Amino acid sequence: MSIQCPGCGQEYDVTLFQFGRKVRCSCGLEIGLLHQLLAEVHVRHEGSVCVAELSGELRAETIGSLLGSLRSLAELPADGIILDFRGVTFATNSAPTLVLELWKNLRARDTQLVLSGLKGNVRKLFEVTGLVRKLPVFSCAGEALEYFFRER
Repeated sequence: MSIQCPGCGQEYDVTLFQFGRKVRCSCGLEIGLLHQLLAEVHVRHEGSVCVAELSGELRAETIGSLLGSLRSLAELPADGIILDFRGVTFATNSAPTLVLELWKNLRARDTQLVLSGLKGNVRKLFEVTGLVRKLPVFSCAGEALEYFFRER
């Protein structure tokens, strides 16, 4: 069994992660077994829009690897990025921090960020931080895509 770096896809033997050990990947990300088990991001492209589907638990231990993946998204030529939280089962206050960091990077590139699929405690975190008032929020990624294609 192998653990894959979320930043570049490099694979590492799972035995390297025994007893909580972490590995610094050649791409610069520090990865560990918890990162692989607790949170993932899958990216798909719909025309000029990237949809980043987040899943698992967004905790301080997993945010680092996700941020690396999402920073690479910010470098892609795209009109917008949709962060879809539909698959997120739990989040700490590090989740809004992740979004804020990505939003800053995207604004500098004139790329719009929207959120979708916020529910339960995840939605509450974004309400408390005020991000739901600053960013467009949709119930699902499909609605967010309609928003981008309607804007043209």
